[in-house]
Amino acid sequence: AAAPEAQRNRQELPVRQSLPLRRQGVLLSKNRQNRGKIVHPRWHGACDVSGGTKYSDLKTVSLNGIAASAISALTTNQAALGVVSNNISNLNTPGYARRVVNLQTLAAGGQLMGVDVAGVQRVTDQFLAQEQLAAGGTASQYDTMSGLFSQLNGLLGSPGDNQSLATQMTNLASAFATASQAPTSSASRTGVITALNSLGDTFSGVFGTISSLRNQIDQQTVSSISSTNSLIKQIFDLNSQIKSNTAQDQQSSALLDQRDVALGNL
Repeated sequence: AAAPEAQRNRQELPVRQSLPLRRQGVLLSKNRQNRGKIVHPRWHGACDVSGGTKYSDLKTVSLNGIAASAISALTTNQAALGVVSNNISNLNTPGYARRVVNLQTLAAGGQLMGVDVAGVQRVTDQFLAQEQLAAGGTASQYDTMSGLFSQLNGLLGSPGDNQSLATQMTNLASAFATASQAPTSSASRTGVITALNSLGDTFSGVFGTISSLRNQIDQQTVSSISSTNSLIKQIFDLNSQIKSNTAQDQQSSALLDQRDVALGNL
């Protein structure tokens, strides 16, 4: 029973036709023109198959390599989460600039071994920082001038104030007009003298107040020069540390934040 079954499963060939002979991975031709010649099998370029044999350049990956790659991913993401937590906690810290993590592939011997942190970058805009410093300096200048002018305006008084300089000059002009109409009147002469004395007192008060403001400005200048020199020295020291860290390929983000704060104070 097994023999007829095997015969039925055999390949049926036409008359005077047989399977081509195979020798060591090549085919022997049976046609008249190439009888006995070696005919190479068709090259399957799509799947890189030649003669039924696949050529592969893949290398085996060990469990230790897989574990090392996974550990590198966990370590890198832990560092990234630390940077994000610092960004959130220092959201309202003066001078703090947001950080971002730059990643790179971790390779050894030409093979990928995972991922690594290439560096932590401080996100700033130099143009906006310079414009902010310039605007802050101009605003401070105008604030100082506004405070001084407010004190001078209070000293000179408003036009409707009886003690203002303008009112005193108007009273003097009125006294001279009255005296011109009655030059021999003692009351007219007394009015002119009173107006002159009042205007002289007002001028003396204005002069004294302006002198006091000038002394105040001188004292503020001396104090500002001292604090300015201290800030300039602090910025110089920070620049030296930043330059040294950059030469040694070390992080200087915290030093840059401190320098921005010092520049803002300056």
